[in-house]
Amino acid sequence: MTMQNDAEKSFSELEKFVIERYFFNKKMDIKNEPMFSNGVIDSLSVLELILKIEELFLAEFHIQYLIEDQVDTFEQMTKSIQRVYGLN
Repeated sequence: MTMQNDAEKSFSELEKFVIERYFFNKKMDIKNEPMFSNGVIDSLSVLELILKIEELFLAEFHIQYLIEDQVDTFEQMTKSIQRVYGLN
């Protein structure tokens, strides 16, 4: 399996995790759904989310990255992760 396939699998698993945990398994496209500004993910949830990112991508991920990139949606979070880990 290539690094690109691993990354795609990790993003897919992350999206599934976010839908199950924060959107209560609603059948919806969360890519552009606000998560932080509308309170779906609160301060405690963001810590859990960062731990999940680190688990899936096998590297440290700091909350500062989300702040620097002004992340609010899953799509923005995906781009932030890609930037931090050098994935394109």
